[in-house]
Amino acid sequence: MNKWARGGIAVAVIVLVRIAFPTYSKGAMHSKVHDHFVGVCAGDANCVTSVDANFEACFDGEWSRESKEFDATNMATCLNEKSGQELFTLKK
Repeated sequence: MNKWARGGIAVAVIVLVRIAFPTYSKGAMHSKVHDHFVGVCAGDANCVTSVDANFEACFDGEWSRESKEFDATNMATCLNEKSGQELFTLKK
């Protein structure tokens, strides 16, 4: 195999990894964060229903921020605002 073919394969692998890794990370983080917020609800059916109803919008908004660092406080604030209730008390 000549050096151009090896270089092309290397570039293709790097591009695929860069595309696939964020998707995997988002998927793995999605279920962990969802489970955490449902756990914080501690069996309160209203809270769980609200998290289920608003989670996708809040998670996608938080995930797409430029910093790429997930901020649970922003997530909790979003869930509170979308539900119209203070489900999660935030310490300042």
